[in-house]
Amino acid sequence: MALVGKIREKSGLLVFIVGLGLLLFIIPFDTIFQGLQGSGEQPIGEVNGEKVYDSDWNFNLRAQNMFAGYSNIPEEYKIQQETQLWNQMIIDTLLKIEVEKIGLRVSATELKDYLILGDYPNQQLVEQFSYSYGNSEEKIFSKDSVKAWYDRMNNQVATLTGDQLAIQKSEIYRNIDLPFMEARIKQKYNAMAMYSVIATNSEATKSLIAKNAALDISFVAKDVNTVPNDSVEVTDNEIKSYYEKNKNNKEWRMIDEYRAFDYVLIPIKPTEQDKELLSADLEKVKIAFQKASNDSSFVNANSETKIGAKQQDQNNFDVMPANEFDKFQSPFSADVNEQIANANKGDVVGPFSFTNQQGESKIILAKIRDSYTREETEVRHILIGTSTNGLVEGENDAEIAEKKKLADSLVNVLKADNSKFAQLATQFTDDKQGFAMNKGYYNVYPEAGLVQEFKDFALNNPVGAIQSVKTQFGYHVMEVTQKGEFKHNYLAIVDKSVKPSKDTKMAVFEIEGLEVMEKVEQNKLDAVAEEKGLDVVKGQMVLTNPYLQEVGYISTFAEWSFNEERKVGDVSTPIETKDGNYLVAKMTAVATYGIPTFEAVKEMMKDELLKEKKVKYLANKVKNVKSVEEAAQILTNSTNVSENTIKLSMDAFPGVSSDVTAIAKTFLLKDNLNTVNVIEGKQGVYVVVIKNANITAAPAEIADEKSLLTTKRQNFVESNLVNSLLKTADVRDYRMKAKITYATRDN
Repeated sequence: MALVGKIREKSGLLVFIVGLGLLLFIIPFDTIFQGLQGSGEQPIGEVNGEKVYDSDWNFNLRAQNMFAGYSNIPEEYKIQQETQLWNQMIIDTLLKIEVEKIGLRVSATELKDYLILGDYPNQQLVEQFSYSYGNSEEKIFSKDSVKAWYDRMNNQVATLTGDQLAIQKSEIYRNIDLPFMEARIKQKYNAMAMYSVIATNSEATKSLIAKNAALDISFVAKDVNTVPNDSVEVTDNEIKSYYEKNKNNKEWRMIDEYRAFDYVLIPIKPTEQDKELLSADLEKVKIAFQKASNDSSFVNANSETKIGAKQQDQNNFDVMPANEFDKFQSPFSADVNEQIANANKGDVVGPFSFTNQQGESKIILAKIRDSYTREETEVRHILIGTSTNGLVEGENDAEIAEKKKLADSLVNVLKADNSKFAQLATQFTDDKQGFAMNKGYYNVYPEAGLVQEFKDFALNNPVGAIQSVKTQFGYHVMEVTQKGEFKHNYLAIVDKSVKPSKDTKMAVFEIEGLEVMEKVEQNKLDAVAEEKGLDVVKGQMVLTNPYLQEVGYISTFAEWSFNEERKVGDVSTPIETKDGNYLVAKMTAVATYGIPTFEAVKEMMKDELLKEKKVKYLANKVKNVKSVEEAAQILTNSTNVSENTIKLSMDAFPGVSSDVTAIAKTFLLKDNLNTVNVIEGKQGVYVVVIKNANITAAPAEIADEKSLLTTKRQNFVESNLVNSLLKTADVRDYRMKAKITYATRDN
């Protein structure tokens, strides 16, 4: 890469500085990248103030190649994967420069005898030549297999000449030698960084003192998060003063471009006309569906929901149900259910409307893909059972008699007027689950999995018979409703969601969207939201990942938000979201890299000020207390006091949020035994009485602690080396900004 040469010419060595256990990585670059200043080309990034251009890196081409051959990739996933590629390209470039300056190399002998045939082969070889033996799931690496593969490869090369030999050697170098050597060089570089760090005797001594130093205390604590915000007051002038004082501090530095806004979502709902248009379209599909010989293929080709979708997500519709159609359990309307139940094989019912559990409106075609008939008896019943759902002779005679009396009375009522069945079943049946599924109806045939007494009455009595039948479950008030051949159908379903048409969207845009936009421009956001029944949402996003948590990635909204001319107070036109809404937003904060704008950090700084004021407020309430118990009464409205031992190595009081400041301040008072101390921490106020201080000198033997600290520091280097390189190089990611600039310019 030509760019690497440009970087190498002007970059210095990586310097490691170790002090008080903090490792800093410094790359004193004068110039990192020199971009090719093509006509109108937008930079895709910046490193140490120097622009990076796609014409140097071919980043966009590489990103496109990642997704070649794939379709319908979610935009959020693409952004995530492209960011990983971007970071890897930056890291590889920086590491390549560093290792070349240090002079790290891998010789041909090291490649062969160490990385291929040695005891520490490349991980790719380990994975490729590890095998399971017998019934064991554990894989064992085979050096012999590696050697056999290596010998075969070299023997093949020995038979080649001319261009074929050159091509084969090039392939071996590109696919084996180069990646093996690059991985080995990275290992060496990481090892040099890790093992250059060791803990000092002084650090080991201090660590042991901190671990052993202990105070026996009585205390009560009050976390600032439990104090209502209205207990203290923070003015805008105080926030501005805090901003001026702290805006240059590292913790407030913006490492990405940032936008914040208030917005509302205006739903775009399909109209009755949209339903009618979709139904008309499905009338045309219906004819082809009737003629289709392969229902599965037709459903997958024409249905919005595909076969098997329900197995992936239970909220999905089952368009090829394995079970036969049951009109009592069907989610469709009673009229549609009767049509399906009475239809013949090959018939298509519909199109008809259906609203699923998620409130989505659909238009359905239901085809009878298979059917069979069977001689059956249809009955309906009301179960009068005991509390245990089991009547056993002699178990509870009084209860049995009472239940039988109720069942007999229901029989008499139904014989006089069987139209009251549904009303009585709803009121009296103990078969609640069955009634909810089938309204009390059952189809009975000799092989049905029902208790024998139930089947005997159904099969041996004529239509219209009503009687109380006793089973192990109780008394069944039964009526025979039908006898004969009953049809059982299996369905194939084509479904389409009813979506707003272009005309519907335009109407909502012009009538609702523009009205809301105008009211927001007049600073009437809350008023118009209340009038329209909309929620005002506070949103924020950054340039490198312009993903709005509530609605996802919307390219047009990202383009509006990160337009270079965008300023606080700007209002967007209605922007369509992926989930069927128009979004209208008002910009509340705009911030770029470096020192933040006041609007961008106002709320966060207000929170910090509130926390500081709450600490002062609590400390003032207990400043004159004479005991911890008195403080507990004031702070917690109880006299409960904690008795504990704290150590200097701890980061919090027992049972309290992390507050290293409070621990440190308490140990500074180690000589104030048996006195009441009010300690102001970062997270709260602590009233403490130190009963005993145990501050012992560090032992003479510190080797183990020194080794422990060294390992800890080296692990820190290993896990943070890459991020440290990126931070030191001051990498800025402008990829999305370039994309937005091109899109805006093209429009």
